[in-house]
Amino acid sequence: MSLLTQAFLNDQEKYFGADLKKTLRVLQRCSTKEEETVVLLHQLLIHGKHLGFTIERLKQEYFSVTILNALSVIFRRPEDAELAYLEKLKGNLLARRVRIAELADNLDLTQLATISKGELDDFWIQHQFYMKLVNCKI
Repeated sequence: MSLLTQAFLNDQEKYFGADLKKTLRVLQRCSTKEEETVVLLHQLLIHGKHLGFTIERLKQEYFSVTILNALSVIFRRPEDAELAYLEKLKGNLLARRVRIAELADNLDLTQLATISKGELDDFWIQHQFYMKLVNCKI
């Protein structure tokens, strides 16, 4: 995980704040090492773009095809409609389990001291997507 160490050391303020806490909470929801790896690499790809971390670079680091496929699925591209994104997740069990763990963390309102109307609206949208993802059939 030297890639993660490099990214975290280059942006310590960000990673020792809310992002690190969120990542640790999501990791606690994981049940396999593969899920944990996808969570960590997903964060690396989100926050390490400025350091040149891409899926192509991770391919050079010899991560398994299973991990790399889950990473490519878990990213929702701007052109992905909700239904298309849901279908992609349905087709990759590892990506789906990680996305469920992330959404479950997002939906834990006990982490918030206050909540705005906008946050409630976002919560509702995420909850609907979470329910579709949890209840999907392969």
